[in-house]
Amino acid sequence: MNKKEFGTLLRAVREDHLDEYAHKWTRKKLSKEMGKYPGVVLDANVIGKIELGL
Repeated sequence: MNKKEFGTLLRAVREDHLDEYAHKWTRKKLSKEMGKYPGVVLDANVIGKIELGL
């Protein structure tokens, strides 16, 4: 799987998740959720770059 395919997959999975108001998760929300795991730091800007395949 190349970077572009992985980014597309990450975006699809992120958008499949819904928050408590039935809105799709934003990059910021995913970043916040990932921060709940010890040692995981994933900034919303980094998520955006991954989704773009950069």
